[in-house]
Amino acid sequence: MSIVYTLSIECVFGAHLEKPFFRVVEVPFDMTLDDLQDYIHELTDFDYDHLSDFYISSSPNGEKKWFEHIGGYFGIPLNELYPLPKHKKLYYLFDFGDNWTFEIRRKSSGKKAIPDVEYPRIIKSEGPIPEQYPSFEDD
Repeated sequence: MSIVYTLSIECVFGAHLEKPFFRVVEVPFDMTLDDLQDYIHELTDFDYDHLSDFYISSSPNGEKKWFEHIGGYFGIPLNELYPLPKHKKLYYLFDFGDNWTFEIRRKSSGKKAIPDVEYPRIIKSEGPIPEQYPSFEDD
């Protein structure tokens, strides 16, 4: 029996963020953070041309517990990460210059996967995909 988590992924900041970007997705409960990073890049069409990291905090600008300081996030499955401490959320920060910041919230503690459904999958989508490198017109 496979279990899936429902996650909300919202871009809460980015140097070129113009409109809200929000997705609700279902993912395997044992998806690793590095696989989640890949999935966020798939959702946004962002290139892999900058450094990134995950952190846990009460807000995007609050005191951060960086995964880099605990040996990195590669190989950490979601089911070992959740539940997070009370009032804490998971964040993914991509490109330390443009500071693309994604808030990731687990919306359910897990449910049975639907047979013959491919995961991860989007179940709700709001807002356009943000442009990583918008073209600027000269005035």
